[in-house]
Amino acid sequence: MSVKYVDDNNDAVKYFGGSDPSDHLELGKVYEVERESVHSWHTRVYLKGYSGEWFNSVHFLDVTD
Repeated sequence: MSVKYVDDNNDAVKYFGGSDPSDHLELGKVYEVERESVHSWHTRVYLKGYSGEWFNSVHFLDVTD
């Protein structure tokens, strides 16, 4: 699965925790997903190459073919 980082609004980080994608990722770039963790109100996205970091799924669009 691949996702595109499209939203650098950090309100999701403040509310749900996790890593701030603007500190690690490039806006508009596509990243490969290692795994997802679905919770009742949010989904955590773990990206390949970013060990120990997780991001809220609201920051991404699925671009998988």
